[in-house]
Amino acid sequence: MLEMIRKLFGFNRVPTSTAYLNPILQCLRGLGGSARIEELNSRVAESMGLSDEVLAVLHRPWHQGQTEFAYRMAWAGAYLQILGLITDSQRAVWSLTPLGWEAKDVDPRAAEREVHRQILNALRNSRGRA
Repeated sequence: MLEMIRKLFGFNRVPTSTAYLNPILQCLRGLGGSARIEELNSRVAESMGLSDEVLAVLHRPWHQGQTEFAYRMAWAGAYLQILGLITDSQRAVWSLTPLGWEAKDVDPRAAEREVHRQILNALRNSRGRA
């Protein structure tokens, strides 16, 4: 049922969050190391050749709000922050860290595993302190 809903609203056409990791890093380098999120979203969409149809898919179609692309880009940014490759230097601005400048390519699966590992460790540690 869930898969049918995802196809109906077009969610399956939008790349996964981890597909944006390397394009974000590449675009940030091309923009001098930092960019407003709106500009970065535009550059990443262009660099990946995403169609207007894909970019128009809404995250929650019944709310007429954020697009699925912007939602997944935000998650990709959160992953890159957890990995120490970018920082949100100002409100709505992402910037490369020194580690982000040095990183060549990020293995999306390894990045996802590392982020999940760090989140689980943080949860375990927070429960131990309560």
